Amino acid sequence: ASWIQLRQKKGTYDEKLAVASGCVALCKKAAVTLIINDDPRLCLECGADGVHLGLSDMPIVEARALLGSHCIIGGTANTPNQVASRMDDGADYVGVGPWRFTGTKKGLSPVLGKEGVRAVAQMVEDRKKAGMHTCPFVVIGGIVPTDVAQIQALGANGLAISSAIVGVPNM
Repeated sequence: ASWIQLRQKKGTYDEKLAVASGCVALCKKAAVTLIINDDPRLCLECGADGVHLGLSDMPIVEARALLGSHCIIGGTANTPNQVASRMDDGADYVGVGPWRFTGTKKGLSPVLGKEGVRAVAQMVEDRKKAGMHTCPFVVIGGIVPTDVAQIQALGANGLAISSAIVGVPNM
C-alpha cells in the first residue's frame, strides 16, 4: 500500500496520539503516506501527511485553515452532488462509496455500485470541461480483489480496501 488511513475510533486522545505517532514513524520509514481519519488536530500534532474528513467532521475549509496547504485533506462522499461539494471546498481527494455492503462501517450509506461510480466519473469529467476544480476520487466499501479492474475501468483514480485485507487470516 502506498497510502494508509489510520481509523481508530476508540480510545482517549492521548492513546490515539501515541498510536498515530508510532504509525507516522513507521510510514515515514517505509515512504508511505499516512492519513488520519476524522481528526485534523490529531493529524497536526502527530505529523501525519493528511486527514480524511467524514460528512459530519470538521469542514474541509476549516481543516485547511488549521493544517495549511502542505497537508492532504480528503473527504467522504456518497453521491455525485456530495463529491462536487467536496471538490468545491478544496478537497485533495474524495473517498466515494460504498461500492457494496461492508461491515466495517456502522450506518452505511446506500450502495453506489457501478452506476453510482459511473455517475461520479461523468460528473468529474463535466467539471473538468467546465474548468472547475477537480481532484482524484477513490472508491471504498466492500471491495474485493475481483472488483479492481471494473472499478478502474469506470474511471476511479484509486481504491480503498479494508476488510479484504484485515479480514484475511494471518499466515
